[in-house]
Amino acid sequence: MVSSLSKFVALFNLGILQLQRRILVDNTLINKRILSLFVEKGYILSYSILNPHTIEIFYNFSYSRFKIVTFSKSTTNFISYHKLRSRVNSGRVLFISTSKGFMLSETALMNKIGGSVIFEIKFI
Repeated sequence: MVSSLSKFVALFNLGILQLQRRILVDNTLINKRILSLFVEKGYILSYSILNPHTIEIFYNFSYSRFKIVTFSKSTTNFISYHKLRSRVNSGRVLFISTSKGFMLSETALMNKIGGSVIFEIKFI
């Protein structure tokens, strides 16, 4: 999962930096879950499955611009519910793996759970 996630983050951030309106990434379960959360929150317009190996992301720059920031493997990634409250109140959006599945920090707060931080979304 880590190499697939790293590749997704690299391709997504490169597409944002190059102002691409469509970005191609691998068709994996984790990528589809991330993208469905991004659509739900309005971070991207939509995505579609091009073929069994490729997902096409449609991005609109009139929407919020952001990049994905990953954490080093040496960093402890677990965040408790209480720490999560202070991080989210500072305007941070985290993508978290919890006992109830992958979710954004806002949803984890509503469920009053913590989890492992996969990456952070930084608005630019």
